[in-house]
Amino acid sequence: MQMAVRQPGGNQFINGGQVVNANQKYRILLVDDEPNTLDSMAMVLRSDGYQVSTAIHGFDALDQIELAMPDLVISDLNMPQMSGFELLPIVRERYPMIPLIAISGIYDCADRAPEGVVAEAFYAKGHHRPERLLRTIAELLQTWSAPQPSFPPFPTLLNIVQD
Repeated sequence: MQMAVRQPGGNQFINGGQVVNANQKYRILLVDDEPNTLDSMAMVLRSDGYQVSTAIHGFDALDQIELAMPDLVISDLNMPQMSGFELLPIVRERYPMIPLIAISGIYDCADRAPEGVVAEAFYAKGHHRPERLLRTIAELLQTWSAPQPSFPPFPTLLNIVQD
């Protein structure tokens, strides 16, 4: 019998002689129009084991979500074509199960999103260390992916006909 053993101080496990990262099961969509920011944040997230897809504006992000549902969305607020101010409420309305993080280099609102921004968390680019963003992501994923109370399914036409 093989066991998964957690490595001290990290999200890595040894399972049958293979090192497995616990974050690999999470998909993050990163949205930013600045190529350097997009690349560096994607690199940080990937180095922590997350699967990362990227988009350069809100319309691109909505297309990405349709292709592969992410577990979390991180979006810049100021972008051309469709900003994060416009994108985040649409994502919340269409996909309420996805936690959202707003990011910006213009706003520095400490630990909360600027007024009127639909997001569970805010990250001020250039003002915080990446470890803080990684901690926020881990906390949101743990909170949002916690098992929800189960209720009996709503009756469907198929269930009613079969009964």
